[in-house]
Amino acid sequence: MVAMTTNKRDRAEEQEAPEASLDSETETEESEGGENLSEEESPEAEVAYYVDQIQRTRAEFDNYRRRTQQERLVAYRRTVVDVVRKLLPVIDDLEKALKADVGSSDENQIRAGLTLIHEKVCQLLADLSIEPIESVGAEFDPNLHEAMMQVDHDTAEPGEIVEEIEKGYILGDLLVRASRVLVAREPSSGD
Repeated sequence: MVAMTTNKRDRAEEQEAPEASLDSETETEESEGGENLSEEESPEAEVAYYVDQIQRTRAEFDNYRRRTQQERLVAYRRTVVDVVRKLLPVIDDLEKALKADVGSSDENQIRAGLTLIHEKVCQLLADLSIEPIESVGAEFDPNLHEAMMQVDHDTAEPGEIVEEIEKGYILGDLLVRASRVLVAREPSSGD
């Protein structure tokens, strides 16, 4: 391998200086003769070269891995901060509701306050592109729904969702939480 590299280098030097004299050819032959002596050391030098290259490559990969782990951690933290910033107004409203004098408020005011907080949370989810899964009246899909119970239902088809216990949410094609639902079952043949 070293001899091939030397020959390529010699050819490149000859191409750079085409008017090279006969004396330079003699010197090249003499230097090649000198390289024969160093060829005894060349396998060791070649091994050392490759070991060095492997060590450098490994170090570069370790640095790359550390850097990408750090970048992922920073991206995760930024995402958490963005979500928490959007949640803080809702938390503020809940704290205000808890501090309010319950004795002086009537149920309609409390309900109106809770409705406003619910609307803020729904808007927060919409801002994050998280959409609710529409379940009632839909066909049961195990990829989107978790059946809590099968129930008899007069007007629903078997496998149709008749009630939603907990709303499910999706982010694009990623399931955030499955809807917990009650599903109409096949009518029993014994009825």
